Amino acid sequence: MDERKIKDLLLRELDLPILEELSVCNGRVRADLVAITSQLHCYEIKSERDNLSRLMKQGFQYNRFFHYVTLVCAEQHAEAALNIIPDWWGLSTVDCESTNEQRAPTKNPAVDPIALAEIFSRAELETLLKSHNFENRLT
Repeated sequence: MDERKIKDLLLRELDLPILEELSVCNGRVRADLVAITSQLHCYEIKSERDNLSRLMKQGFQYNRFFHYVTLVCAEQHAEAALNIIPDWWGLSTVDCESTNEQRAPTKNPAVDPIALAEIFSRAELETLLKSHNFENRLT
């Protein structure tokens, strides 16, 4: 299953406000999907065609920004991924019809509040707030 199909599957399963391809660290790293509730939950996707070579670098950056992170990967990557990702990350495998949670995420113990405050530009924040009917809270 390719990345786009995995994203579409996750979007149907999550049914939450989602940002796709969110750039962090001045564009050096891009989170595949980020669910936005009272906290940010990043979903990093590794399809059958991907490898895990960038996962450690991506993870180091995600650990600064996101309250929760779940790696959603092809079954072939699951065992190796468990040796790379932090204990608090979740892990789900994907088949052609659904995701299968292998390990639930727990809350990130070390979100950097300064990094978190800088993740969105003012224009992005305004757009996001307006799209969820919070425009009366903008000052």
